[in-house]
Order: sequence, then C-alpha cells, then structure tokens
Amino acid sequence: EMLKNLDLYEGYAIDARVISTITCEIKKNDLKGDYPTRFVKIQAMYNDKGILSSYKLYIEDNKVIVDISLETNVPYELYLFPAIIAIFYVGLIYLIYSKIIKT
Repeated sequence: EMLKNLDLYEGYAIDARVISTITCEIKKNDLKGDYPTRFVKIQAMYNDKGILSSYKLYIEDNKVIVDISLETNVPYELYLFPAIIAIFYVGLIYLIYSKIIKT
C-alpha cells in the first residue's frame, strides 16, 4: 500500500496487486544521444520482504528480451540435516578422543 502512494518520476508505475513491481517505460529517443532506438520497458519484482527477486526487459508488444531471477528457493532441510550430522560426528569424535586421553 505504501508503494502505491509514492510520487514517482514520469514513466514509472507501481503495481502491488499480487507481487510488488516497479515498471519503468522508456520511449524511443527519450534519453540523451537518441537512445534507446526503440520502446523499452523494465519491470522489477520484489518479494514480500522488499528484496528484489527478478527483473525483465521488454520491447514492443510485451516481448521479453531478458528475464533474470535473483531469488532461490533452497529448503532449510538442505542445510539442517547435514549440520545435525556434522554436530553428531564432532560430538562422537570428542567423546572418543576424551576417552583415549583419560586412559
């Protein structure tokens, strides 16, 4: 809701219906040096934490030229189980080592 109320420069738009996005439209010959040579639209999508998750580069007729996803969905189990196993082995090695030193 806060993003909708921002006063942005002409050519920028915010859509927060489903995923927060900021869109920038650059018209042909809109920048210095007669660039770009055609209409370009850049769309940045943010996750619910406000972190950039992906962005896309469009030209006319909503043709996607570049689509880059920055977000990875790595489950926590991928790190949790190896960490538990490592702690178990370190504890086991410590117990064995302490028994050897005591005897």
